[in-house]
Amino acid sequence: MARKRGKGAGRKPKGPYQGNTKMLGVRVRPEVRAELERLAKERGWSLSQEVQRALDSWIKWQRGPCGPALVAAVFKAVEQVEAETGEPLDDAFTAAAVRAAIDYLLLHFWPPPIGDTPLTPPSRVRDNVAEGARRGDPPEIQAFDLTPTGVAHKAAGYVIRRIENAASEDLPGGLHPSFLDPEGYWEMRQALGSGHKRFQQRLAEAKGGNK
Repeated sequence: MARKRGKGAGRKPKGPYQGNTKMLGVRVRPEVRAELERLAKERGWSLSQEVQRALDSWIKWQRGPCGPALVAAVFKAVEQVEAETGEPLDDAFTAAAVRAAIDYLLLHFWPPPIGDTPLTPPSRVRDNVAEGARRGDPPEIQAFDLTPTGVAHKAAGYVIRRIENAASEDLPGGLHPSFLDPEGYWEMRQALGSGHKRFQQRLAEAKGGNK
């Protein structure tokens, strides 16, 4: 007599997304299905895993700062700057214009206080600085970490490190980097390249031009 399979039992998921007990039926355009299958094959996991990754990313965006609206606005600003200059971000002038455009966007939608009103660091920032003081951070570092610029450096530095140190394609067992990086830092590295290498290249070019 054949043994009945328990509820939720079956093949183990071919990818990082576990506990997949609910079904979700949805019809999509043929080209969407084809692209999802291509991405799944590229990452070496199942179509179900690729769909879950897409849905998981979308949900995180919706719960993020202002949902996807801020990301979309930044993307549009970058797109418009590139249209104005006719050059990609690799062009130094275009990159400078993009930085200014993003700052202008944030100043418009989240303007600074009027007048000389001091900015009070949130409690979490103060707690982090206090923890740094206990670790022996010098006073000048503590003072910097209490400023918006200090927080920006810490936050951007975290993201930069994750992108720069994203897994290479040479993982054991032929696994795709997405198995260890469901947050997508590997894809960011592939799309953005290495800022460190780009800086070193421009530094070498500048030194060569000064000879």
